Amino acid sequence: MARILVVDDESTIAAILEQTLTRAGYDVLVARDGLDALQKLLMGGIDLVVTDIIMPNMNGLEMIKEMQTKYPKVKIIAISGGGPKGGPTDYLDVAKDLGAARCLFKPFMLNELTALVKDLLEE
Repeated sequence: MARILVVDDESTIAAILEQTLTRAGYDVLVARDGLDALQKLLMGGIDLVVTDIIMPNMNGLEMIKEMQTKYPKVKIIAISGGGPKGGPTDYLDVAKDLGAARCLFKPFMLNELTALVKDLLEE
């Protein structure tokens, strides 16, 4: 069973994503920001990360950059609805340049996410 790390500072969104991916048959961990995610990645065994971009402490872009150095084989899906300085396309374009394999604009359909997860894990 693949292990997925969901990273989002909004607890409601994190819980919905965790529940959706668990129902799809994955082992799911949740982190509240990039720093928390990097701590969980230290445990090993993470196959894929679904991360928000705009978060406190360490945002998703900083985390993706760090992951590419330390965990280059872990696949990444970046999600964003934008933020105060730019729209979601700005942030997601940077996330893709930094190493995110796929990107989703918020709001998105949960079946879109599960299809992306399935596709990435089968590559």
